[in-house]
Amino acid sequence: MDESSKLSREDIDKLMGTHDADSKIQIIEKLSRQYENDDFTKSQLELAEQIFRLLLKQAETEVRKALSDNLMYSKTIPHDVVFSLARDVEEISLPVLEFSEVLSDDDLIEIVQNTQTATAQVAIASRRNVSEDVSKALVSTHNSQVVGTLLRNDNAHIGDDSYDIVLDDFSSNEAIVDSMVTRGSLSPKIIEHMTDKVSETIQTMLEKKYEHSFKDISKFFKESSEVATFKFLSQQSLDTDLLDLVDRLEESGTLEDSLDPVYGSLSQLLDGIEQIGQLTPLSALSLGHQTLFEIAISRLTDVPLSNVQKLVRDREGGLSALYKKSELPPKLYEAVYFVTGVIQEMDAQHKIDGSKRAKDDLHTFVKNIINESKDKNIPNLAHFISVIRQHIESLDGWS
Repeated sequence: MDESSKLSREDIDKLMGTHDADSKIQIIEKLSRQYENDDFTKSQLELAEQIFRLLLKQAETEVRKALSDNLMYSKTIPHDVVFSLARDVEEISLPVLEFSEVLSDDDLIEIVQNTQTATAQVAIASRRNVSEDVSKALVSTHNSQVVGTLLRNDNAHIGDDSYDIVLDDFSSNEAIVDSMVTRGSLSPKIIEHMTDKVSETIQTMLEKKYEHSFKDISKFFKESSEVATFKFLSQQSLDTDLLDLVDRLEESGTLEDSLDPVYGSLSQLLDGIEQIGQLTPLSALSLGHQTLFEIAISRLTDVPLSNVQKLVRDREGGLSALYKKSELPPKLYEAVYFVTGVIQEMDAQHKIDGSKRAKDDLHTFVKNIINESKDKNIPNLAHFISVIRQHIESLDGWS
């Protein structure tokens, strides 16, 4: 560090003796830089921290603001200094509320619950990382500006309980619903709640808004039919009949013939299923059944099943091309790619040692998904895990 930029004893004496705010600010900037560069001895470090605390009590507003601006990114500044800045007037508190990593979740929740203005809450909602607990405190303000900011923050973690509050408060607010839709990562439970709560007027407005730029907006509101399909496939008799039929046809080598759009027996059965709740590739994957997944893709794209099966197993781009042609939600592709990989690994292992395939053992299927996804941060994978667990609960209830 250049000697002229180092804090000197003369600077400290000037800081404590001067009444000129500009001079204090210049010295604070120098002190903060030296503090962050770890250029202090232990005794100098303690002295610097005592100076920070003294300025909090005695300094003018613009001087305390200089403290906030210079310390908001510090990871080593004492907690009591940052917490005091966080509870100061807005022009001082906002930088540390949005950026300081020294503040804990408990600190942030306390401030959200006790502040009198939405500005501080908006700053917290804009943070680089917002936990589920802090998000719940923010949505519990019932303030549309705060909630809207939170939903637009891709780094905010929002639980189903919080989404329920948002829908109860703002189902008639187009901007809020818009933010939820474009955010994605919603569980089947929340999609179903949203479809029940959001008016057809808002759905139509959003479909019109995204007519050319977001083709999946109308599909989003139709995902409630996907939830209905999950429930439908959880019925023991039909679930067993359908999957057993597909397995028997595949083993006998007559599967493709059975999918003939005019004469195929399986094709006619699937046509009937679609009248109740559209069978989609996502439903099939949640059952661990790759063949049913491929059949659903084939029906959506009009690509022959044999070609679909080759492309799905092409991890370099075949699955991606089919997925795009199917016009399934783009945000789910990474999860679909991963889940199909787990199914294929279990099928391959079955051929080696006779271990159960994904479709035959949903418990192991979901365990493998969880274990193999550790540290991979796959968007929307929780959607599949949640639905697979619903199937497991249903199956366990029958046994």
